[in-house]
Amino acid sequence: MVSHPQAATPPLLLYLGRPDYVAQLAAIAGPMGGELRRVEGTEQIVKLRQSHDVALIIVDVASDPGLAGLGLLATICHGRQARYIPIICLVRRSQARVDGAACYRAGCVDLLSTPLEPVVLRAKIRLYLDLHKRQHELEEATRIIQAQNQQLRERAIRDGLTGLYNHIHFQELFTRQFALAQRRGEGLCLLLFDLDYFKEVNDTFGHQVGDQVLAGFARLMAAEVRESDILARYGGEEFALALLDTDLAGARLVAEKIRKGAAEHDHRSGKKAIRVTVSVGVARFSAKMRHPADLIELADDALYQAKSQGRNRTVCLGDEGEELAAHGAQEGAGPEFIRQRLLATIERTRSHSLAALEAMVHLEIRDYHALRERNRLVLKVVNLMGQRLGLAADELHTLRRAFKLHDLFRLFIADPTLWKSGPLSGGEKAMIRSQPMQLKEFIALFDFFAAERALLGHHHENYDGSGYPQGLADDDIPRESQIFALVEAVVAMCLPTYERPFMAEEEIVTELGRMAGSQFDPGLVEVLLEVMAESALLEDLPAGDPGVD
Repeated sequence: MVSHPQAATPPLLLYLGRPDYVAQLAAIAGPMGGELRRVEGTEQIVKLRQSHDVALIIVDVASDPGLAGLGLLATICHGRQARYIPIICLVRRSQARVDGAACYRAGCVDLLSTPLEPVVLRAKIRLYLDLHKRQHELEEATRIIQAQNQQLRERAIRDGLTGLYNHIHFQELFTRQFALAQRRGEGLCLLLFDLDYFKEVNDTFGHQVGDQVLAGFARLMAAEVRESDILARYGGEEFALALLDTDLAGARLVAEKIRKGAAEHDHRSGKKAIRVTVSVGVARFSAKMRHPADLIELADDALYQAKSQGRNRTVCLGDEGEELAAHGAQEGAGPEFIRQRLLATIERTRSHSLAALEAMVHLEIRDYHALRERNRLVLKVVNLMGQRLGLAADELHTLRRAFKLHDLFRLFIADPTLWKSGPLSGGEKAMIRSQPMQLKEFIALFDFFAAERALLGHHHENYDGSGYPQGLADDDIPRESQIFALVEAVVAMCLPTYERPFMAEEEIVTELGRMAGSQFDPGLVEVLLEVMAESALLEDLPAGDPGVD
């Protein structure tokens, strides 16, 4: 729809014909809010139609012998604009039947017989001026609705504070780009950013200043990326950047430019300047990766190492988890720096030990990949729950490692419930009940997995105290254990098990609601249901055998 220039002047009524009727037409159009203008030909009509708000065109064919001038109507009616401007033809009363048919065929929408009758002429002009007004009102209403719809679309996909894409929309876009990278073998790198000691900014200066810092860092990032890149607020003080058609060296340059820019940027709070550094984890796509979560997990591991190595650093990891490069500020040999380096050493020891255990299980257990789909879904649920609950990076890592240890242990002891169909025997049920204590003893061999050991020792406790092994209830159950149990349950509902086939989303929602307050913390269930409602959590799940990367 073409909109005409809006001005203080009234809409035009264009008249093409002899001057006999100019005064009569003008006298009627003026009081009704229209301005009559006589034109000499179709070229003038076309120009006025493009530059003015034309409400009606009146063409006098009554004084045109043989109706030769009807060919001009084709020129007037040509193009999309003219379809919204009605054309009235003046015809001789005695020839109205014959000439009127020719006029309609040529493109007019109405007829007036000459000599003109004032009552009829006034009614016709009032009708078309009113229709013109209603058309403008409709165009304006449409424009407003379209603008409002665009605002709603933007609010649905963008973070309200920073204006960047939100977490859910980032996941959608990143999933598409990951699929393209798989099909075309194009370069794709993921960068995760985490503002260092951001909690101290909120605690010291207040959340309003903290919001200013987040918005300022978002602007700093946006100035350094291309239009084709995907930039989002990943959650809290974390940001994500997907670089398309970029190798690891290029991604590292972008990460370092943003990191150094952040370290040199002053955020103002009154007269005080605040500087907040950022840690960056960088990972690249490889053909071994089968799911977007694989690349996200690798980038998250790189970010965790950057934080552990002293913060204000960029760490790049290869597809095997090896550190390819690390850049950033050295903080000297102070106590905090030494503490962070020790934590990084312990973290690498955990990673290497878990990798060694995984390799051993892979070597000895034929059905090592039996839990592939389960692990993929676990990672997705844990990440979404962690973002919504605001879990710290180390808490998320503990949960991920706990699931990995839990599943490796089940494979190692040949847990029959992984493959068996139908009900379990009494001995098999007893074996399941003994697993928490066995797993706790098993992990005790690795002193640096103390957090995971505490978590897994209580993941069979129930919120109402009916669980085992200690019958703990409510807040006495470690929070990480409660999250683990809830994620474990929803994954079991999503994928086929020995007890039942996979459940539909509606059934899962009903079942979780039923268990809230008894088996699970109602608050955690509510968070999980919100995550399920806002994300494509259960899309593309297989209905076959469950399958662990």
